[in-house]
Amino acid sequence: MAGAPSHKALRRDLWDAYSLWERRVRQHFGHGEAWLSGTFVTHMPRQPELRVVFFPATPSMVGNAVRRGDVGLGLLTLGDVFYMSPQSGGSVETMHAVGGMMDSQVGSPAQKDGWDAMWSLVAEPRSHTQFAAGYVSLTV
Repeated sequence: MAGAPSHKALRRDLWDAYSLWERRVRQHFGHGEAWLSGTFVTHMPRQPELRVVFFPATPSMVGNAVRRGDVGLGLLTLGDVFYMSPQSGGSVETMHAVGGMMDSQVGSPAQKDGWDAMWSLVAEPRSHTQFAAGYVSLTV
């Protein structure tokens, strides 16, 4: 069917992951604004990816969760993660949220202009030609 989105099942799974993530983010970090990357919301022929930047209404709630070691940290993409099982002393460079289904970052209101500039223009991998990709902003 012409114009039908590609990777329909994957998009559905990613949306389900986002929906779960959103409910849990509200529980741990409160309300805010979530930006979903254009690679998820547009119908490009390549496989979609779910990248989210969360701008909390109360940034201190995220800082408090980090200091407490809150389980809400599992909702964020983490770097240099050490683990004790199945073998002691193992590590991974990057651990993505929701079972690896999404890349989730926290931004401050002061960083919105930078994220907007970065996500509004994307370079095509082969030719490095820039095109508008954009994002969708959702209230969480």
